[in-house]
Amino acid sequence: MSIPIKINIMGVEYTLTSDDDPEHLHRVAGLVDERMRLINRMQPKISPQKGAVLAALNIADELIRLRQQMRYNQEEAAEFQQQAAERARQLIKLCSQE
Repeated sequence: MSIPIKINIMGVEYTLTSDDDPEHLHRVAGLVDERMRLINRMQPKISPQKGAVLAALNIADELIRLRQQMRYNQEEAAEFQQQAAERARQLIKLCSQE
């Protein structure tokens, strides 16, 4: 069941309705608030709208990079698994020859 959850980003309160865990939504809002505040400190004269766009771009960049790294790690793990399976077959073959 959806419940209303109040979050605060850059001093503005928003009410979200979600089935997600409220603590999760507060962490998400905290990340957005943190990134927007960082951008605001770096460029104090930037409009809130531009700050939000830059924060979104920053978070999207991080997400894409993490997804790429995850795919690479999955491919590496699959390759190691194949190598381990091949070595296990070789060991079994050697043991059965004795």
